[in-house]
Amino acid sequence: MKRLLFLFASICVLVSSASAAEAPPVRVLVWDEQQAAQKTAYDGGFLGDTIAAYLAKQPGFKVVSVNFTSPNQGLSDSELDAAQVVVWWGHQKHALVETPRVEALVQRVRDGRLALVALHSAHWSRPFVRLMQERAKDYALAQIPAAERATAKF
Repeated sequence: MKRLLFLFASICVLVSSASAAEAPPVRVLVWDEQQAAQKTAYDGGFLGDTIAAYLAKQPGFKVVSVNFTSPNQGLSDSELDAAQVVVWWGHQKHALVETPRVEALVQRVRDGRLALVALHSAHWSRPFVRLMQERAKDYALAQIPAAERATAKF
């Protein structure tokens, strides 16, 4: 786990164009569905809180940890707008994430205003699946002659 977090932190630092002294912190929103079983594996805490605590100790990060019990499931417009990166961990409760919150996150990623890092079983999370659907549609549209794209339907 520490190696994964180190890799994530290293990537964020490397992509920064300004020097570390001048650059504002990378704003990270860590989202976790918080399964009760996590408490046995993470010293009485949850995975999302563990990730957030680790990143918060690293220079150059401003980190917030949210979950299902947070207002708007931790995905309010203000929280999404305040973040540059969402680190998402989900495993069993993917279907419980509300569609409007999923679409708000997806739109920000597609607009280039937000990045998503999907951890482990988050490949089945609603935001990740929706983003892959949009990517597939973009690819399919690129295969259609420009004159026909306006009438293409999915």
